[in-house]
Amino acid sequence: MTAGTALDRLRAEAAAEERFGRLVSRFHRLGDRALLQFLDELAAERMLRTAIERRLLDYVDRLDPKTLRDLEAHEAAPDAAAPGRRRERRASPGSRTKRDPALGELVRGRG
Repeated sequence: MTAGTALDRLRAEAAAEERFGRLVSRFHRLGDRALLQFLDELAAERMLRTAIERRLLDYVDRLDPKTLRDLEAHEAAPDAAAPGRRRERRASPGSRTKRDPALGELVRGRG
């Protein structure tokens, strides 16, 4: 694999992550009912209801909004913000953002 090919792949992955983050931000604005319907359909389609419920319980049992705000983990990463939305301040280098393994570790009790 050439350096150009690897760089192109990394750029494509970064662009895909950014698109996904924007999509999640847009979806979040649809509210609780849309999220419930989405998870219900996903669970039924993939036979994952028990796994989804278990993961949801882990998150709601171990995390709370104050903790997430304290860790600056209550919003998506700056690159995942909706187009045109300006952030008040940049996240600090140590802050927890979307898909940060540390947030998952907090949920699993390892953080």
